Amino acid sequence: MKTKTIFVLGILLLMEAIYSQASNSTKLTIRIQGMKNKKGNLSIALYKSDANFKQEKFSYVNRISADSDGVIVLDKIDYGNYGVAVYHDENENSKLDKNFIGMPVEGYGFSNNVKGSFGPPGLKETSVLMNQPETNLSIQLNY
Repeated sequence: MKTKTIFVLGILLLMEAIYSQASNSTKLTIRIQGMKNKKGNLSIALYKSDANFKQEKFSYVNRISADSDGVIVLDKIDYGNYGVAVYHDENENSKLDKNFIGMPVEGYGFSNNVKGSFGPPGLKETSVLMNQPETNLSIQLNY
């Protein structure tokens, strides 16, 4: 009887540990608006600092076909503040193409739908607090 009680308590403690870990993450759903065509891919990156963004050290990365419905779902994102960057890689070369003066020629967007001036916006402008079980964002692409 004592062994059964200890076993049941052990299972309950394990379930509590698993549940408490799961509650520290969010399911992030991002709806991409304004795609000019369905060619190529949509690439998304989450970052936690300006330095990480510039060095392309992203916390989470994903890619979906641009032929999809424009919805990207990332499961189990740790709670925290993140900037979100998206670009439409129309020619599927895995980079944001730019013209001779460095301006993007493929669609791009950031969380909070902010635009940078003379470069991408910083984390201060793009930061989104993710601290709920579900987080929904809408990002408008700029061409």
